[in-house]
Amino acid sequence: MSSIFICHSSTDKPFVRTLKSRLSSYDVAVWVDEDEIRGGDSLIGTISDAIEKMEYLGIVLSPNAVRSKWVKEELELALTNQISDRHIRVVPPLLRQCELPSFLKGKMYIDFSEWSRHRKNKADALHEPIQALVRAIGVDPRNSERYSGRRMITRGMLQRVIEDHLWFIRLEWAFIRRVDIGFCVRRRF
Repeated sequence: MSSIFICHSSTDKPFVRTLKSRLSSYDVAVWVDEDEIRGGDSLIGTISDAIEKMEYLGIVLSPNAVRSKWVKEELELALTNQISDRHIRVVPPLLRQCELPSFLKGKMYIDFSEWSRHRKNKADALHEPIQALVRAIGVDPRNSERYSGRRMITRGMLQRVIEDHLWFIRLEWAFIRRVDIGFCVRRRF
């Protein structure tokens, strides 16, 4: 299972929550501060431990993130890990156009800027960049839990869902008609 630490500005939380939800559906472990840091935890210690455990660091790039003190701290921790050969890779999703930090100018970013521009159909604007990000962190989108789960439902589960629904209709009919419910239960099994 791939894992990614999402580094972001607090003003970009709505996008980060959506990003986490989408990545999780591809069986990617996603670390986001609001889910992992508890009251009384050491901020630097918790973030540093998380960055050490993750394979990838996703820096959500926006004008707010570039100015954020905490984003700079998290980047310094990640770069220290990268330099000390801990093999964390930086994958920057670009949310809004901004001046890229100098050490990211050589990195290929994944463009999510359409998401921030769209008022409607935000899901459509996310499809291609999510696929690109999933591939960038080493997951084949076609072999993910999400894809195989979708195929399983369309092939085998539909019949079972219909059978269960019919059984409940039969049970409701028995209750309304005051028929022996044991008859319906015996027919089910």
